[in-house]
Amino acid sequence: MDHIEILIKLLIAHLLGDFFFQPKSWSDKRRKYRFRSIHLYVHAAIHGLLIYVLVGDFIVDDQYTFEVGGKNKKQKQIAGIEKSYIAADNIEYNYQNRIPLWLFSETFRRGLFVDHCTSW
Repeated sequence: MDHIEILIKLLIAHLLGDFFFQPKSWSDKRRKYRFRSIHLYVHAAIHGLLIYVLVGDFIVDDQYTFEVGGKNKKQKQIAGIEKSYIAADNIEYNYQNRIPLWLFSETFRRGLFVDHCTSW
């Protein structure tokens, strides 16, 4: 799965989560009650689920396998797969073959910036 395909799937997940799976009443309550609103957390969970369903696990350049999961994700899904990594949420630093999920976003953002600057 290339970067553009991942970006498109993330955008689709975002649009579905914001406009299809979120009633206006949830949005109003989120704005009114902010972090105290249960609808904020349900909304975030829906986004996470949509991202997992649409993007899930992926292969980059036909050689690197990434298994997406939480910080307690086990190695059994990628056991025996060469060049495989776990993209884990709720971790700050990479260790062994576990990479923080936030790092993908940061790398993609910086990559777009560098690509934009070098195309002038």
